[in-house]
Amino acid sequence: MKSTDIALIVLIAVISVIVSYFAFNAILGDPSEKVEQITYIKGIDTNIEQPDLETFNVYGYNPTVDVHIGRCEVGQVYIAETKECRTISADDIKVDVTKPDEEE
Repeated sequence: MKSTDIALIVLIAVISVIVSYFAFNAILGDPSEKVEQITYIKGIDTNIEQPDLETFNVYGYNPTVDVHIGRCEVGQVYIAETKECRTISADDIKVDVTKPDEEE
């Protein structure tokens, strides 16, 4: 590259920076002229208000209560043959480890 080519590239870069500066100031405006309104919140009050009884009533759905479907309690399994709920331990689980007969 010749020195005139480098000077031309530098000139184009300087002109583009100047044009960009003025274009963005025209679009965005001067930040020192912008005024923002600040809203202040009131302090935290130590008084607790009663909740709305229409929303928080005694018959409302409570998501913190465990829901059990069926007659069994938590940790129990319903046995269909005997129609009863039982707690099953690891000893009660039977696993068939025999291999199926191979076809001849």
